[in-house]
Amino acid sequence: MQEAYYQINRGKAVVRKLIAEMAYMGLVGTLAVPPFGVLRSPLSSIITPEIVSALALEILKDDPNAVLNSRLGLKLGGIPACDMLKYHELNVLCRLVKENGDRPLYAVVDLLAPHLGVALSNLGYREGDLLITALRVLKGEAGSAEQAQLFKLYDEWGLYAHINVRRSERTP
Repeated sequence: MQEAYYQINRGKAVVRKLIAEMAYMGLVGTLAVPPFGVLRSPLSSIITPEIVSALALEILKDDPNAVLNSRLGLKLGGIPACDMLKYHELNVLCRLVKENGDRPLYAVVDLLAPHLGVALSNLGYREGDLLITALRVLKGEAGSAEQAQLFKLYDEWGLYAHINVRRSERTP
């Protein structure tokens, strides 16, 4: 169980980085992907199969087959059997990682963000809603209240510092 929490925390950290880059791009008003950003990395190196297994383990606690499948995915480092995941968002996320794992994240972010956001929100994590909001800001569909909520995170989470550290290669 501790491994599942570790993987979910890794997933939340990745989502925060993704939110930071998308918020920065929305703030600047560009669709140019930062050269060394998370969005340029392959999908399977960012959203690992272990993260998908941990999300499935936490969401599908009542289904013994899904729990066993997810535990095996955590222990063996593989993607869970997507057909066993009855929760739609997990099923889509699983298939996305399995079929598009070698593609850069910016190529699949339109499919990834809503499903990953709903899965994290289902577990009660704020990052899920913010990921969906960041995608809406990036697409130019968000209202001013959503933009203000997202840009407020620059102060709360230090997202702006994260982007500047990555750009200058210095540690805070």
